[in-house]
Amino acid sequence: MRVSLLLALLLAPLLAGCPPIQPCTDCLEVAGEYLIRAQPIDGLSGGGPDNPCGAVAFPGVNDRLLITQAGSQLTASGWMELDGTLYEDDSLILGPEHYLQTAQGEVLLSLTGLFVPARDGWVVQGQVVFDIPMQACTTSTPLELVQQP
Repeated sequence: MRVSLLLALLLAPLLAGCPPIQPCTDCLEVAGEYLIRAQPIDGLSGGGPDNPCGAVAFPGVNDRLLITQAGSQLTASGWMELDGTLYEDDSLILGPEHYLQTAQGEVLLSLTGLFVPARDGWVVQGQVVFDIPMQACTTSTPLELVQQP
């Protein structure tokens, strides 16, 4: 179940007729300290059979995240501990990892995005993705990672 989101993200290009994205072999050097910012999700509906994603509450984040790198393998620590992969197209997937337990089931969190050059390093524009595998529910909020000099 933990890999359902990862598999969906990796299989989407294949199902669309594109070759699957592979982990990078000539990887960008992206290790460093990042400021992570993401918008909150209120979760006010509380979820339920008709709206399981309504159970996801996220206070947002404005914190630091340290990314270490060994080739295509990435590890994030600080705000949250996540392992992941850097891909040939300069995208990343960190997670999924356990975020919280709700009446609708376990909520998994992943960070996805694309590295783009910035003045002082890298910026990632992406999503914080929440997945409740037992309910086939996925929701997200915008994410920005800014490498610190």
